[in-house]
Amino acid sequence: MNDKHQYLLEKVSDWLENKGYRRARLPGKLDQPFHEPDGRFIKRGAPPLVVEARVINFYRSRDFRALVGDAILRHHHGKASNPAEDSLLLAVMMNRPSSKVQQDLQAYAQRYLPGLNWYILDESGKGHACLNHREEPLVVREAFRHGIEGRSQASSGSIFSPGNQWLFKILLLAGIDRRYWGGPDKLPGNISELAEMSRVSQPAVSSFVMKAEKAGFLKRVSSGFVVLRHQDLLDEWFYVAKNRRKEDMGLRSLYGDEDPGHLVEKIRKYCRKAGEDEDVPPLVVSHHVACHLMKVGRSNVMFARLYANRPVEPIMAALDLAPDDSADPRLLLAIPPLSQSIRAGYVVCDGVPVCDILQCYLDVRSSMARGSEQAAYILDKILEPHFERNSHAAGA
Repeated sequence: MNDKHQYLLEKVSDWLENKGYRRARLPGKLDQPFHEPDGRFIKRGAPPLVVEARVINFYRSRDFRALVGDAILRHHHGKASNPAEDSLLLAVMMNRPSSKVQQDLQAYAQRYLPGLNWYILDESGKGHACLNHREEPLVVREAFRHGIEGRSQASSGSIFSPGNQWLFKILLLAGIDRRYWGGPDKLPGNISELAEMSRVSQPAVSSFVMKAEKAGFLKRVSSGFVVLRHQDLLDEWFYVAKNRRKEDMGLRSLYGDEDPGHLVEKIRKYCRKAGEDEDVPPLVVSHHVACHLMKVGRSNVMFARLYANRPVEPIMAALDLAPDDSADPRLLLAIPPLSQSIRAGYVVCDGVPVCDILQCYLDVRSSMARGSEQAAYILDKILEPHFERNSHAAGA
């Protein structure tokens, strides 16, 4: 059981107890193969509630509907052997709210289980619930995200500093498909090897390892290191990065609503010309555009974020750009500029320097233009399978 799952169960329990329910023992056998409900609550004059709690990262209609359908099927399957006509309460926690969640639940309740109850909560502490056919909004005081932000602020100058982000990337991405990562391909076996690979001083690496262990994100094993709690690590990293993006500079084309393909071509030519004189590219691309260049794009959105290692003015002149003070610019220039964690891990896709896949995940996740969908795809299809392989190889 992870932190989010435990948090969700606590909030559901508090909510039900405030309504007069109390926790009861689960029956000895529910006849539900491969599944154990997360709790059972009873109240005089009301049907007992069997709680199923699920944690998901982002709403995707197909996956969410499958989750609801599976819960309903398990509930129907177990009823034949249950001593009481328990009602199902499906509790779900997700990173961000979606109006479609409530629509899906109402549709499935109407079609498959009229007595379906639900409790939906996002990390900001808001959501909605339905109990015994009565719907209500939810607002909890101690939002899960508050805890994350508190830890992030305390560690923003240390565990998620630009230098430490580079060390985390080596430990997380070593061995992944080379289309997505240009950094070291081998996992370090000890602190000395990590220092040598990263070109970071050994005392700085030792300090990083101690902080990561203390935070519960890293464990030393005989073969080297094992990264733990991947989702919590990415969540904290994301919130730190999101706060730093407030200083990004918005840019736009001098020629109005220019085709994004034209900008990509200008970046390609600019980097090719600069590459004749320098080993490091003048800029690296991230966000939706980078995802498309990596062939993992999930929409037609073409927002871009640029990390540069030279002054803004020459870049704007070379790419025909001007400042954009609008609330939601399509092009951002990252401030601070190109750091080692970006510079040393980039890949070249179709002639364009592109951020590593983890950086693309962190950058695109905050986009309101289908960023959640894109980030979820990267996490589910690329990052999580790789993390699982590395953990298995290390014997974790």
